[in-house]
Amino acid sequence: MTRKTFFNRLITIIIHFISLYNTTLLRTFFSLIRVINLYFVHKITKNILNFGSERRKNIVSLLSPIFVTLTYLFLEKFITINTDIVLFFGLLGYFTYKEVFWVKLIFLCFAVWSKSLLGFLPYIVDLAISYK
Repeated sequence: MTRKTFFNRLITIIIHFISLYNTTLLRTFFSLIRVINLYFVHKITKNILNFGSERRKNIVSLLSPIFVTLTYLFLEKFITINTDIVLFFGLLGYFTYKEVFWVKLIFLCFAVWSKSLLGFLPYIVDLAISYK
């Protein structure tokens, strides 16, 4: 039996309460989080690319979420209830909105609340990059 953090249990309890213990809504919620994560992957890839025209940047940055969605692991986890996706949501949101302090802080809170100390990973990476 795996031990989930309070934040993941809270999300699960709220959705179960709203849907009267129907797991379809819970799967839909986590699938929506995964789709938002794909958008973050697209934005991060677009920000990393420094070459070519704007049209080329859009095409190449659109390929990265497409490759992610075609992997077997993503397709397998997309239909299951996996609460670790909230950690990934926090990590990607932190790096997508790195310039806006309050939004970055909210995503860091999501990451920490979902996986405890592992949620501090984006902050540690950010410190390592800035003090290089």
